Amino acid sequence: MSFALSYLCAFCTALFLLPSIATADCVCGYTLDTTLCTDLLETDFLHLANITVDTDWQPQNYTVSPVDARGPYGKNASLSNVLANPLKSQYDWAGEGVNGGDAGLQLFVRGGIPSDGLIPMAELATSRADLMYGTFRVGMKVTKTSGTCGAFFWVSISITGVS
Repeated sequence: MSFALSYLCAFCTALFLLPSIATADCVCGYTLDTTLCTDLLETDFLHLANITVDTDWQPQNYTVSPVDARGPYGKNASLSNVLANPLKSQYDWAGEGVNGGDAGLQLFVRGGIPSDGLIPMAELATSRADLMYGTFRVGMKVTKTSGTCGAFFWVSISITGVS
């Protein structure tokens, strides 16, 4: 059965904790309800002009063959599918991005059936290895295009504990 891959553009935006939800206790952390958090990873994708200068995130660049993907198609995570689209003004918090459309980090899955059997897609991973437990939140706008998906995963894989 043949199907056409649809165009996906997920606009990820930073999630801002409201003062009534998160308050600073001291320079050593902040509280979320009654839980003390000692570290924070927060990214303002609305104003970030170049994702490669952000030290917390790394756009991924790799391929998985159809055989390894156990299906008719593999995947090709490409740096060209991760695009920053910051707001036109650094002083604004809403509006159109410099590339048009909604502002924020854009992750693309290109449409059509790929001639090489690899679906062009985007993936972003954190470079942080010190975040093992906690609360993880994301503000994301996903497409309404049928046949596409957008997701947020936080996975830590121990190379000694995976079989």
